[in-house]
Amino acid sequence: MDQGRRNMILEVGLKILGMACIWLVFSCEREDLPPVVETTGVSDIGLTSLTARGSLIEPGNGGVSQYGFCWSVDPAPDLEKDSCTRLGPRTETGDFTSNIQGLDQNTTYYIRAYAVNKAGSAYGKEVAAKTDRILTVPVVETSGVHTVTQYTAVAGGVVRDDGGSGISSYGVCWDTLQDPSIEGTHISFSGGGFPFSTTIKNLKQRTLYYVKAYAINSTGLAYGNEVVFHTNDSPVTDIDGNVYPTVVIGEQIWMAKNLAVTRYANGTPVPFTPEDEWWDSLKVDEPGFCYYNNSTQNRNTYGALYTWSAAVNGMDSIDPELEPVQGVCPDGWHLPSDGDWKKLEMFLGMTILESEGEGWRGNVGGKLKSTSREYWLIPNEGATDETRFSALPAGDRFPKGEYFNLHYSTFFWTSSGYDTDYAWARALGYFVTTMYRGHIDSKEFGFSVRCVRDD
Repeated sequence: MDQGRRNMILEVGLKILGMACIWLVFSCEREDLPPVVETTGVSDIGLTSLTARGSLIEPGNGGVSQYGFCWSVDPAPDLEKDSCTRLGPRTETGDFTSNIQGLDQNTTYYIRAYAVNKAGSAYGKEVAAKTDRILTVPVVETSGVHTVTQYTAVAGGVVRDDGGSGISSYGVCWDTLQDPSIEGTHISFSGGGFPFSTTIKNLKQRTLYYVKAYAINSTGLAYGNEVVFHTNDSPVTDIDGNVYPTVVIGEQIWMAKNLAVTRYANGTPVPFTPEDEWWDSLKVDEPGFCYYNNSTQNRNTYGALYTWSAAVNGMDSIDPELEPVQGVCPDGWHLPSDGDWKKLEMFLGMTILESEGEGWRGNVGGKLKSTSREYWLIPNEGATDETRFSALPAGDRFPKGEYFNLHYSTFFWTSSGYDTDYAWARALGYFVTTMYRGHIDSKEFGFSVRCVRDD
């Protein structure tokens, strides 16, 4: 082959190679790539709107068909499931904004820019923003009053909502008249956290008080719900020198501990009957008392167990609803009648119909039970002891002399007889929130006694 022909073939090959390279470069330039977009911030945040800002960094070949912002109350908002603004198309790079409206007040939203082209969609980084709220007065709740004594009580509250601005002052106010306010007696705090509590001092004994929590912010003053409580009466001392705390429940004043006295108020001894055969020999009209398992420690914790005859001290012929039966109680106090217990139960929320029923009824038992797990078996269902009656599971003694139910339950005598052999009683149990009323246990049982103050 001559040189000229070789040169021609080489020239043609070079032309073909050049055309291939041009085609390859053109193809690379035409490859579709997803867009690049950034979320640059949020501004002009209002009650129900805000302005989102973004930037289109790379629209890709042919530009983007759509771009904007997606938002949600959940992270990672996207085009498939959330609200989005829809701008476009666009071929040039640069900044863009969207005014997002119809948002909820005081709500955190997650926002991110997006862009879509032929190669797909892309998102910018996620930013969070919380909408404003209309400023209001705080929302305050008054806590229940507890640890009430003759002259003091612990009260407090919690600010459920600060109204959109900081709390400058908070506390409690109280009065012997309804609707107390900070214009009267009150305690004020600033700083600290919630919930809060404080001891109210210099109260009058055996007095009804009304208390409210309050809080102040830049918008104004708000009060919590009104809570009513009674200061306690003076502790009572029996003839043996035993001292019993007292508690006001409704219009009644009750002992807050089981009776442990060994003598009647006139000095006459209550027959002590510790031995099983002695207890078994007691007739239905014969008095007797003991301590659970004949234990001094049980006496100190749970008080004594009395037969019904001992509890009423021979006053079983009296109608206790017409004339209180003092029985084994100290002077000025009496053994509560069936009606006295009903009054207590209805004050705690039992209906009249429930109070007249028998068996376990009325969801009020937990309000009377001590919350201590040292004495009651778990779960001590529903125990709150909000009345400070502080009932303990003292157990009982059967007519033959056996002791049962320590830590399980407690039974209380009433002064109301049912017939010759039976009397009305009350009971609380570790397994229920209800309260027992019945007359199926004979008067020969050994039950606990709580006394109620004479009117």
